[in-house]
Amino acid sequence: MAQLRMVWKDKIPAPVKLKAGCYVVDRTTDKFTKEQLADGWIDACVELNRGTWTREQFYETMWNDPTIPEDGIFFAVTPEGRIFSTATVQVRPGHIGNLHMVGSCEDVRGMGGGRAVCTAVVDYFRRHEIKEAYLNTDDFRKPAIKIYLDLGYRPYLYAPDMAERWHALMDYFGIEELEAYDAELHEMTMFSHRFEDR
Repeated sequence: MAQLRMVWKDKIPAPVKLKAGCYVVDRTTDKFTKEQLADGWIDACVELNRGTWTREQFYETMWNDPTIPEDGIFFAVTPEGRIFSTATVQVRPGHIGNLHMVGSCEDVRGMGGGRAVCTAVVDYFRRHEIKEAYLNTDDFRKPAIKIYLDLGYRPYLYAPDMAERWHALMDYFGIEELEAYDAELHEMTMFSHRFEDR
């Protein structure tokens, strides 16, 4: 099944509330070594990477990726100094952004880290005048999808089954109306609960 896609167009994200003592850094921080950042990222993304990544894979695929800015990998950290969430900026040709590789440690949920690192990515877009960005996700990642909606991302109905899948998510979240982009990425249109034009 194809992944869901969402598009962001220069929206201001909702405020972030991190648990007291937690904070966000990017990869240029001097609080952690390169190895510590790699290990923290691997732990936070274990679900995405099926628990198989090594430091070397992280360096090759993320650290040295020319589409990822030097200060574009963000980490949420507990008061005790444990990295527990991460999200990454990618900048594609045409100055198009991508919210990439969002992950959080399973045992450290509810502290606001996922929202904080995703907001850091959107703030990066806004600071660098990136006016449009996208992301790919899966239907079952409901907590992440809620964060993306709060950040101003909206569904991109690029395939025939997308409206039905988003309808199920709207039911889950109790959302009656939601803006969405059609297959041609025209300006957003308000769709009703059943994604019929209003």
